Amino acid sequence: MREIRARTDLWRYLARLRNFPRFWPQRRVRKRMDGVVIELTIELDPMEFGMYLGLYERPTIRAMKGFLRPGDTVIDVGANLGYLSAVAASLVGPTGQVYSFEPVPQYFQRLQRLAQLNPAYRIVPVQAAAGEKGGTAVIRTSIINIGANSMVPGYAIAEPVADVVEVPVVRLDAYLRQAAPVRVALVKIDAEGYEFPILRGMQGFLDAALTPPVVIAEIHPEAYPLLGYTLFDLAEYMGRYGYRAYRLDARGRDPVDVTAVRGVRDLVFVAATER
Repeated sequence: MREIRARTDLWRYLARLRNFPRFWPQRRVRKRMDGVVIELTIELDPMEFGMYLGLYERPTIRAMKGFLRPGDTVIDVGANLGYLSAVAASLVGPTGQVYSFEPVPQYFQRLQRLAQLNPAYRIVPVQAAAGEKGGTAVIRTSIINIGANSMVPGYAIAEPVADVVEVPVVRLDAYLRQAAPVRVALVKIDAEGYEFPILRGMQGFLDAALTPPVVIAEIHPEAYPLLGYTLFDLAEYMGRYGYRAYRLDARGRDPVDVTAVRGVRDLVFVAATER
């Protein structure tokens, strides 16, 4: 136990040291994707190096390319550094819109930088988490993985914890009612187990949508009992709006039984018919 605590303290120290470039040399590079520029720090985290090499979330990006067209609107929930927001902006073009939700302050700053670097594109950074209830919540950030930040109480995905931050929470249906975007084509959710409360917070929007948007979500089955839900609840809720779940690489074939999902898994939900 003492050894684990010492290792955790070391990781926490290194994580905080990264905020001071004088002591932790960093190399900032820019990656261009069809006109959209994103700034990456390739020494900071292996995930960013994967982004720079084009290896990050390739199945998700292939799915996005299949669903998005110029002029579409994308909602990116759990945008983190903004890499998939940048990909989305490159696909919907200057006539489209990307709303990027990220509650963790240091990652939200990266989203702001993304928007500054691409003034011709409509990238809207939103410093908030999405959920079922508006207000505030606590998010735990991970020392090791910059993407493993969770609002699920007791969920071990963010261990060891770098920081605990109180963040604002909005319902997506309320936000979208006010923003009034044109044709939301795709919603991407990567919230480390908090995906179902986010989807429940879209209820008003989905009730009014003639054509429900495609939803790409990372599903964390082990988080559901910690939130008082089950995968059956998720399947019932999405089925209410005509959604079927598929693997990201299934291209509309072979539906996935959501209730049988084991382990963290990326799924794409597509409405079977227009309502």
